Amino acid sequence: MARNLKKSRHRWDFYDLAIAAPSMKSALEAWGVGSKLFHQGFAKETEDSDVVAATMSKPG
Repeated sequence: MARNLKKSRHRWDFYDLAIAAPSMKSALEAWGVGSKLFHQGFAKETEDSDVVAATMSKPG
């Protein structure tokens, strides 16, 4: 059974960082940050079709 992955996006300077990870904590760890970007509003889950396609092509 496939895991339910959350597609998340974070804007950093001129870049959009996107990831498909099982949790917000996993996304933060993959991005290499320890802060609460989701709670501060700097990162969010997304359903943008282009972002979803890119993240699901190589999850994690």
